[in-house]
Amino acid sequence: MVVNIPDDALRQAGIGPAEVLLELACSLFQAEKLTLGPACRLAGLCRTDFEAELLRRQIPIYRYSEKDFEQDLSTLRHLGRLP
Repeated sequence: MVVNIPDDALRQAGIGPAEVLLELACSLFQAEKLTLGPACRLAGLCRTDFEAELLRRQIPIYRYSEKDFEQDLSTLRHLGRLP
């Protein structure tokens, strides 16, 4: 899919095409619309550089959910580490 953004809109925003892709990738990752790999590819960055950008923007890379917590508790109980 091709999205056309008028040059004057980019000039007014003070950003170029690469920055638009980075903004979009970060926004979609934060909204949980893209996972890390696809977001990196959209931004045109390696994983390390994209993670550094997320850190700079204070966007969590990993989201520890209640489901994750319950699974961890279940595993610890199964291993005998919790009563």
